[in-house]
Amino acid sequence: MQKSQTLKEKILAIRESIPEKQSSAWTKDEKRQLAEMFYDGVGITEMAIFFERSEPAIINMLDDMKMYVKKPRKRVEKVNEGCICSECELYKTGRCEGGKYCKK
Repeated sequence: MQKSQTLKEKILAIRESIPEKQSSAWTKDEKRQLAEMFYDGVGITEMAIFFERSEPAIINMLDDMKMYVKKPRKRVEKVNEGCICSECELYKTGRCEGGKYCKK
């Protein structure tokens, strides 16, 4: 239990403060280690603790190394202002009579 509290404290410390290595450049050895850890399935937070850097710094370096592919967001299309329920009259005739997914 003590170990998990220590880990939790480290995570909070990284998220709430400026890590010591924030302004220092990544060395070739650190980049190699980062790549190994990434391919071994180590989490972003664990890597941040290991390298004493912020989680966004880890993600940015993985992105720079073309290892972390950001998934494009799907844009939500505008939904019809009326009811989308197939049981509703709006669906059939244009008038809303209520239904499971009725907006009224």
